[in-house]
Amino acid sequence: MKYDLIIKNGHVFAPQDLGIVSVAVKGGKIAALGDFDTEDAESVIDASGKLIFPGLVETHAHMLLPLAGTVTKNDFYTGTVAGAFGGVTTLIDFADQKKGKLPMEVIQERMEQATGKCVVDYSFHCSLTDINEKTLEQMADIVDMGITSFKFFTIYKEDGLYVDDGEILRAFERVRELGALATVHCENEAIVRRSTEALIAAGKEAPRYYPLCKPEISEVEAIQRMILLARHVGVPLLIRHVSSEGGVKAIREAKKAGQVVYGETCLAYLTFTSDVYQRDDGRNFIVHPPIREEKDRQELWRGLKDGTISIIGTDDCAFTREQKKISDVFYKIPGGLPGIEVRLSIMYNEGVLKNGITTEQLVEITSTNPAMVYNLYPKKGAVMVGSDADLVVFDPNKEMTITGEGTHDMADWSPYEGWKVKGVPQVTISKGKVIVKDGEFFGKAGDGEFLARN
Repeated sequence: MKYDLIIKNGHVFAPQDLGIVSVAVKGGKIAALGDFDTEDAESVIDASGKLIFPGLVETHAHMLLPLAGTVTKNDFYTGTVAGAFGGVTTLIDFADQKKGKLPMEVIQERMEQATGKCVVDYSFHCSLTDINEKTLEQMADIVDMGITSFKFFTIYKEDGLYVDDGEILRAFERVRELGALATVHCENEAIVRRSTEALIAAGKEAPRYYPLCKPEISEVEAIQRMILLARHVGVPLLIRHVSSEGGVKAIREAKKAGQVVYGETCLAYLTFTSDVYQRDDGRNFIVHPPIREEKDRQELWRGLKDGTISIIGTDDCAFTREQKKISDVFYKIPGGLPGIEVRLSIMYNEGVLKNGITTEQLVEITSTNPAMVYNLYPKKGAVMVGSDADLVVFDPNKEMTITGEGTHDMADWSPYEGWKVKGVPQVTISKGKVIVKDGEFFGKAGDGEFLARN
């Protein structure tokens, strides 16, 4: 057989360690694993001394998100290009229902924004904010089109996102009926509102006070409550962007009891502490929930190692420094950080090299687990015959210094500005096509297709 591409002599993690093996690609799929004559391929990549991973699955990012009077700078082209430089070959973004609108209306709007723009395959989660008979009925159509994950907020009443417990219970029941997944942004509305009001009354509105408006209990209480509701209904549950020690422990206990609960965390919670809010640029690090204490950071790493936390997302929100200066008070500053491009390098350094995460676990939490949880496996998230040829050739010895100027998203800064990392994606392959190699981009808008996650 004549293959389109052979990636030769790389150390493959599928996610299991396959050792040194060559990967043959034909028709956009992985056709064979083994030892091949390079004359059997149209093109060859020599991956000697490199690691080969399945392409990363980014399940938490926000392109063109309106927030706090502004909009994230990345669109679906620039965001997926930046992701591709970091080994991302699948994006799942969000379609957020607006009060008074049916969710399918927003899904169609988001599809129009993404179609013809994405350089890698993409899908959406559907955020539900207006639980009524029409919404519940339309959820079946949404699942039929291949969007099988729904998101709910337990906070942001003034922004029209909050869903009360009775509505969540009703929606959870519908999610269960449809065989879908419920995911929740967990923060207690009343605790955060009361804490914020107290800070305002005391004149403590500067960014350095931000973490005080969202104490750990505000996240932990909401996580515990959602776990109880999901248990009562019998629906699988994913907790988004877990930031706290107590949150990890609540998920761990639920999993030990046999409940289907997945934990997701994000780069910032693993790599920083609340000290960042005392910096001159502390406003840039405002993200929801806030970055917490060292004890929380350490528990999140424990949760990754023992499987309590299944997925690493970035919660990528690419705001510029100027956008972050929209206000001097913490509750008016748009929350979110750029990060879709640097996830793999940061996780290799902080996880594999420093915190005892195995390379197999690295692949699981960045690729295989999200593909499984979101109904994409084994099409995505695996180096397996028949899977899409979404692959990353990773150089574990190459060093680079992260800068906002050197990354490819539309933010003009990086939370990791000046960080020196060892381990860099060298080649990103999407459906058998090389889209990034040695710092050059070879993909094009529209190469990415919508993924129906049935």
